[in-house]
Amino acid sequence: MIHSLHARVLAVLMFVLFAGIPFTAHAQRGISVNGGIAVPFGDLGDVSGTGYSVGVDGFFKFSERFPNLRFGGRLAYNGFGENDYSGVGEDVSSSASVIEVVPALRYLFLDERPEQRVGFFAQLGAGLYVTRLDFENFVTAEDDTELDFGVQLGGGVTYRLLDTVSAVAMPVFNFTDKSYMSFSVGFIFGQRTEE
Repeated sequence: MIHSLHARVLAVLMFVLFAGIPFTAHAQRGISVNGGIAVPFGDLGDVSGTGYSVGVDGFFKFSERFPNLRFGGRLAYNGFGENDYSGVGEDVSSSASVIEVVPALRYLFLDERPEQRVGFFAQLGAGLYVTRLDFENFVTAEDDTELDFGVQLGGGVTYRLLDTVSAVAMPVFNFTDKSYMSFSVGFIFGQRTEE
């Protein structure tokens, strides 16, 4: 319960920070809504299978000195599939879910000119991951919730559909005690160019 509280506090702080930046040419911002698949690795892959990811990303321009750099973060829920243990017993299975609350920096590789439709970015962040492991019909195991610190590394491609709407596709790797990768597609809403 305490770990979940820490994640909620960080999520609220990120929202307040992001919402507190005014809509100006000096503070361009965009919000992305996305969804896709989540693939667990290592220990997390031992107790769960491929699942889904839904998330919200928010980034804003904070410096004229670094015009291609954005600050913001990602809030996402990842639900992983069940892992069945054939031969161990009837209806023995495990699954996992992860909530990620990750402040991050995003670097745009191309200038955002009105005539430019395709863009690329890289993203690096560090934050909190709340992992819930669910075990069904195990003799000694119980459900477990853990709070981990982790690093997020990703990138993506955008395609401008309208002046304030772009499509986005992005793979994101999350390195924690329970690492996984997500590949999401979605839409970015927000100011694109200076006026």
